[in-house]
Amino acid sequence: MRIGVLLLLAGLGLWFLWPRDGPPGVSVLGDGAPVVAAALDLPPDASADAVLLRREASLRHLADLARLCRGRCGPGVTVLRVLGPGGGERLVFEMSGLDGIEALDRGAPLPEALAACIARVIAAEAAVGWRDPGERCAGPRRALLVLPYGL
Repeated sequence: MRIGVLLLLAGLGLWFLWPRDGPPGVSVLGDGAPVVAAALDLPPDASADAVLLRREASLRHLADLARLCRGRCGPGVTVLRVLGPGGGERLVFEMSGLDGIEALDRGAPLPEALAACIARVIAAEAAVGWRDPGERCAGPRRALLVLPYGL
């Protein structure tokens, strides 16, 4: 009986900690999102959420994302692998240090070269899963595991 209960608890623990990708599809939100979304060329089973931030201070307006970052997101690309039910992958692009980003401050659209760079990073991250895809055009990359809350 004890072994059965322990096996059940171990199974539930693994289920909560096992990384899951969301349903197929990629959503791109934030500054310059329409231009980046138009530049995307993805496999049909790709799954990720990408959030484009002109500045890191924008996180304070996105409480759910800020909670996932917990102060660990920064300039460049932060890959958040959320474990547990409803998990998946969030790509946080903090673009303040990228060349051409000042166009957004003037009300102009995101430059096409920068949008293409970000689209390549999103496609590469969606394709390789847990490995580093090696795309560096959008700044440094950091990957973080986000445990289910309460652990």
